[in-house]
This record gives sequence, C-alpha cells and structure tokens, in this order.
Amino acid sequence: MKAEIVGNQLIITMEMCKPHLSSTGKSWVIATTGRTPQRTEAEIDGKSVRVSVTAYFYENESPDPGKRIPRPGRDYRSLGAGRPRTLR
Repeated sequence: MKAEIVGNQLIITMEMCKPHLSSTGKSWVIATTGRTPQRTEAEIDGKSVRVSVTAYFYENESPDPGKRIPRPGRDYRSLGAGRPRTLR
C-alpha cells in the first residue's frame, strides 16, 4: 500500500485481492489493510500517517441495474482483481 499527501488530499494506492467473504459473511472484500492500521511514508508535521482501509461490495447490490455481480466461484477478473487501483 502507498499513501501520499498531494495538496489537501490523501491518496491511497493498494493492490486488490481476489474477492473473499468478510468475517461476517455479508460482503465481499476486495482490498484491506487488515485489522491493524498500516504505517505509511506520508507524513504530517514529521509524524507518520497510519491508514486502515477495507474496500468491499455487497453481492446483491449492482451499480448498473443491467449488470449482475458474479456469484461465489465465478470469474472475478472482470472486476479488476490483482491490478493496482487508486482509491480517491
């Protein structure tokens, strides 16, 4: 994971993982720093910025009503898993 401060924005870039069920089983996790905030190279007043991120989607929610989200065991490559993404 990479975090940088540009102007008044914190920009976080991290690898996506293969979608897997969250611990509650309610959502599919696609990127996470885990339970512990991660120290980054970004600094404010000489102090390290720590970041905690979890990116996920709900299986039954589709941003495009005409497009269905894949079910477990399906091919998730169309979602871009494994490629770096910048979350803004």
